[in-house]
Amino acid sequence: MIKADIDKFKEFIRQKLGIELPDQSDDSLQTFLSSRLDDVNQNTVSEYIKRLLKNNYQKEEFKKLAEAITNGKTSFFRHAEQLSSLCTIVKQLAPKWPTPLNVWSAGCSTGEEVYTLAIALNERGVKAQVTGSDVDGNAIETAQAGTYPPDKLKHLEKDLVDKYFVRQSEGSYAVNELLKTRTRFLSHNLVGRTYPTSESGWWHVILCRNVLIYFSRPSMSRVVEKFSRVLSPGGLFLLSPTESIHGLFPQFKLIERNGSYFYQLKQPGEQLNGTELNDNGTDALSTHIGGWPSVTTAADNNPWSKPPLLDLSEQDTEPQGSTADDSDGGGTAATHVVMDKRAIEQAIDAFQSGDRDDAIMLLFKHLKKLPQDFIGRMTLGNALTGIRDFDGAIEQYLIALDIDPLSAEAHFLLGMAYRKANNLEPAIREMKNTLFLDKGLWLASYYLADVLIKAGKKNQAKNAYENTVSNINKKSMKDYQFLSYLHGMNDAINYKSDIKLLCVKRLRSL
Repeated sequence: MIKADIDKFKEFIRQKLGIELPDQSDDSLQTFLSSRLDDVNQNTVSEYIKRLLKNNYQKEEFKKLAEAITNGKTSFFRHAEQLSSLCTIVKQLAPKWPTPLNVWSAGCSTGEEVYTLAIALNERGVKAQVTGSDVDGNAIETAQAGTYPPDKLKHLEKDLVDKYFVRQSEGSYAVNELLKTRTRFLSHNLVGRTYPTSESGWWHVILCRNVLIYFSRPSMSRVVEKFSRVLSPGGLFLLSPTESIHGLFPQFKLIERNGSYFYQLKQPGEQLNGTELNDNGTDALSTHIGGWPSVTTAADNNPWSKPPLLDLSEQDTEPQGSTADDSDGGGTAATHVVMDKRAIEQAIDAFQSGDRDDAIMLLFKHLKKLPQDFIGRMTLGNALTGIRDFDGAIEQYLIALDIDPLSAEAHFLLGMAYRKANNLEPAIREMKNTLFLDKGLWLASYYLADVLIKAGKKNQAKNAYENTVSNINKKSMKDYQFLSYLHGMNDAINYKSDIKLLCVKRLRSL
């Protein structure tokens, strides 16, 4: 899909929906278009626009389009898996935080996300006060009313509807008193100089999903910077699953739970390695939690009904986050300590000498003694891939990801193992996880395109091939330890100009 197609569709959106989409929304729009073209069996953007204009098709498709490109269209339990993972993390941290937890949904539209959070956290036994804000005053009025037509609740389980909503005489549903007491709403402009705070001074969780794509890059950086000033150290910042600020803001640490990614604000002066939150719920930031700053405010006698505002205008200096247009959004390749260098070297030497069974036996023996050795797990995964034991390799890469869930290299090699086992959907997922963590790892884009072709998703494959060409042109890959001698990767890396030509050739054939 070429830039002219994206621009043509953006102009169509401007004319029909009145929405100006900035250039940084191009990637998200391209992803949406690729997916929709596959779903409706259209080959070009022009064909899709014609289909949108058909009277018998327009309403439903425009609904999908508006929901994809704006934060104005929302629903209860949107991105349910991500919310479930968020609640798991919050449940782990809740004992270390003051009660109630303070949650802010920035850009909440008509309130479904706010009530969803209140429901989901209450179901986990976590008492939280959830604030929703939006620049659209009409949307805030709808959210405050808390009354929704039946179709808005159609994806909710019946027991949740019965527990948290009251059916009205005209057939609509109103949130009950519990949700009313756990939520509040206010009009707020994220580009303004003041930001709301909780009574304790800071927010424990901030969500800003499908909002930042409408900001210019400098404005986005300023907004995220301001979020970091009202978010507690150790607090969580959440974007939608398709958005990423990974590697752009050093004050945040990326963490992963069940395939969902979150940003955790570091403590001042604390250097953290790996993921902060352990499976048992302990975390490296908990020592700070409990002593929250107060914010002087002229709020009325009910501070919960009107949140204090913190003036950030004097602090509105150059953001710490990168604003370079060519940033790949990824961190540096992680380094891991070799727990037993001699054992790993012996296994590698044996494997390269052709004694593959001996090499694998040495690695299993080594990992029995040191089961948390990331490098040992990755090496064994590579060795098992080399003998085409893909199920065994997948198991080792999954264990490696338990040790370091933010390793782009481990996600990539897991995706390669799934690909060779012809397990397409997990392969697609892991290649996308790789690119979320490191957009510059262009081999992931290349093999993602290959898997998408096999899955019959040719428009998404076009997108992946185009991204491969773009990333080959922009930058070299980071120095990843395990890619240089596996699957012929060394040849692929050294002959990237040939890979680029192959991508161009395949783009012409699609």
